[in-house]
Amino acid sequence: MLNGITLNQAQIILICITVSMVLSAIADVVWPQASREIGFGHSLLMTVLIFLWVKAHVRIENIREPRGSAFIAALFAPIGIPVYFVRGFGWQRGMLASLKALAFLVVLFLLYLMVWYLGENVFL
Repeated sequence: MLNGITLNQAQIILICITVSMVLSAIADVVWPQASREIGFGHSLLMTVLIFLWVKAHVRIENIREPRGSAFIAALFAPIGIPVYFVRGFGWQRGMLASLKALAFLVVLFLLYLMVWYLGENVFL
């Protein structure tokens, strides 16, 4: 509990994903010569976090995990996450959840770009 706000495991993992994007942007600014290695490490971290998020989300929503959903989502998130939502929650609710996930992805990319831009042009 944080100041009266209770976070579930899936929300904590989403916060970890957000923090990892910010840290990745900072690392890309500070060590541009190592961006390939940083990107590889970050992609491995994201794979693990997405896998854990699907598992946590299944528990929180109290549904049966669609077979292989966590694995597919972790390996190829742009397809795997919508597939998980549609298979786990049906067409209508799954598509709405997919749109929310897409909005989260857009926010992550904008956050990354903002931190990277500030690092390149303001602080360095």
